[in-house]
Amino acid sequence: MPLVDKAMAAGVPVITIDSDVPQSSRLFFIGTNNYQAGHLGAEALLKVLKGKGNVVFYTFPAQPNLAERLKGYMDTLAEHQGIKVVDVYDIKGDAGAAFDKTREYLTRTGNDKIDAFVSLDSVSGKDVADALNRQHVSDRAIIAMDVSQDVLNLIKSGAIQATISQKPYTMGYVGLKELAQIHEDELKGLTGHYETNTMAKFPSFIDTGAALVDKDNVDTYIQTALKTSAQ
Repeated sequence: MPLVDKAMAAGVPVITIDSDVPQSSRLFFIGTNNYQAGHLGAEALLKVLKGKGNVVFYTFPAQPNLAERLKGYMDTLAEHQGIKVVDVYDIKGDAGAAFDKTREYLTRTGNDKIDAFVSLDSVSGKDVADALNRQHVSDRAIIAMDVSQDVLNLIKSGAIQATISQKPYTMGYVGLKELAQIHEDELKGLTGHYETNTMAKFPSFIDTGAALVDKDNVDTYIQTALKTSAQ
């Protein structure tokens, strides 16, 4: 029995945050609509490539949220015959692997040339940009994930074309707020499979939002980050 189910069976309310476990008995999931995040990234990629080019993805193994992002990309790109997905590379949690693999991809020329690199995870985008910079390559596109200061600066400089922002603070804040409300309401009988329960007292999913960050709005994100760090 999964840990979530054990906790629920013991009467402990459980919600999942950031990465869902929909097959469990959790009350609900709070986080990013990762499929939509993939769709947003794909739309940005299509704009940069003008609908044509070879693309590779970097991902982690057995991560449901990354798999959903990839599906969002794939479903959107499938409508454009000029886009060819060459590889989905598993970096196994090692951003350095993305750097090494990118250098290998850069040896491909002609019809095999890789035109764009997409990071489904939050760590590999910077290393992909570093690999391109060291090879003095500036004619490829990079779509990253999340808004670290490094990624924002690389968008500002033009080394990364776009990234997808999430709201991790919101996930934690809303999660604790909802748990406090459940405790305050003294709800009983919190058992069963809430994902398929049509009489559930909770939504199955609270979307905390995702947004595209590119050269047009990156300054806003940089200023917000500076204000936050100064607090």
